[in-house]
Amino acid sequence: MSAPAHPADEPFHGGPAARRGARSTDGVRLFVALFVILAALLAFAEQQTYRVFESRLASWAVHELLGYRVIPANAGPTFFFGYHAGGATQFLGLQVSLACSSVLLITPAAFVTAVLAVVSTVTLNRLMLALAATAVLVTAINLLRFVLIALLVDAWGPETGFGWAHSFFGSLLTLAGLAGATYLYYRLARRPTAARR
Repeated sequence: MSAPAHPADEPFHGGPAARRGARSTDGVRLFVALFVILAALLAFAEQQTYRVFESRLASWAVHELLGYRVIPANAGPTFFFGYHAGGATQFLGLQVSLACSSVLLITPAAFVTAVLAVVSTVTLNRLMLALAATAVLVTAINLLRFVLIALLVDAWGPETGFGWAHSFFGSLLTLAGLAGATYLYYRLARRPTAARR
């Protein structure tokens, strides 16, 4: 029977160095959280510039995926695309309003990321990857919504096509994209299980 171990014989994992390391890690996480919040607030404050950029992406997507002629507006978040009507090509303008911009969905994801950076133990790498992937997916879904509008306007006319694409099919696509982005964020941000570590 061996003698009981003396407390001095056991490894000690605390101490000033460990506490300083923990404070340093907490400081980094707080800094990242503040940076993400400031970036989200800046993006929202400059949403006009963001929407102009998004309208340029939407016009590019409509041209590349559908082959339609597009004309970006000289100023503002608007672009025009050509659709067929009675054997002639006419143009319809689409404006990326704030309500139709992906910035409204990316901003809440950024705030969630900032909160998780402070209160959770998920690594910052995972949180940043989850936020970036979510932003890309949400933006892509929003671009597809504009492509869908252009497609249905060309097929059914501006009144019927725009109404159905914007109000019904576009809403379904947005909801599906939001659900997919939420699941993607969860999958990327969640902590790995003990078997995966």
